[in-house]
Amino acid sequence: MRLFTISCVFFAALELSPCQAASLSVTSNMPIAGSFSLEVDASGGGAAYVQQNGLALSDFVIAFDADIGSVASQSAVGVPLLSLIDTSAEPRIRYQLRIMPNSVIFIDGAETISAQVFANELAPGVHAYELAIDIATGTVDLSIDGMPLLSVVNDFSPTTQINQLRFGLTANSAQAGTMLLDNFSISVPGQPMPVFFDGFESGNTSMWSATVP
Repeated sequence: MRLFTISCVFFAALELSPCQAASLSVTSNMPIAGSFSLEVDASGGGAAYVQQNGLALSDFVIAFDADIGSVASQSAVGVPLLSLIDTSAEPRIRYQLRIMPNSVIFIDGAETISAQVFANELAPGVHAYELAIDIATGTVDLSIDGMPLLSVVNDFSPTTQINQLRFGLTANSAQAGTMLLDNFSISVPGQPMPVFFDGFESGNTSMWSATVP
C-alpha cells in the first residue's frame, strides 16, 4: 500500500484551515474490483484528491465506481466527489458532482444549485456513476447503476471546455469518513477507447497529473 498524506495546501481555493488534513492511498485491503482501489480517508478532515491537468474536453463522459461508505451520512452539506474546472475562464472550481445524504446534486462552484437534487436513496455498497456533459449544448446527464437520474440543460458560460478535473474529496469534508473509488474513465463520443482510464492496478496514482499535495 502506498500512502499519500495530504498536507495543508490550496487553502484559498478550497477554504481549508491549516490544521485540517486527510489522506488517500491505493490499496488492495478493501478493493471494489480487481486488486486495487483508491481509498480516501477524511476522518481527520480536509480534502484528498487526485488531479488531471491539460485536458481539453467539451463533450465527454466520466464514469467510475464508488463505495462512499460512511461519507454521505456524515456530511449534511454533501461530499464533493468530482470537480470540473476551466482554469482559463475562472480561477475556481466551476462544477461539482456532490454526494448528499441519500441524494445526488450537480452544482456550480459558487454552490448555486444548477441542477435538481434527487431524493434517490443510495443503498450501501458499490455504485457505478456516469456523468455525460456537452458544453456546446449545455446538457448534463447523470446515471447511477445504469439508471438515468438527471437530465438538465445547464448554462456553462463562460466555459467552453474543461481543462482540469479533481477526483476524490475535492473540498473540505471534515470528519466525513472513508470511501473507495475505482475504474475511473473519461470517454469522448465517437472514440472507441477511453481517452483516460485508471483502475489503480498499478498500485499508485502515477497516471494522474497530480496528487494533492
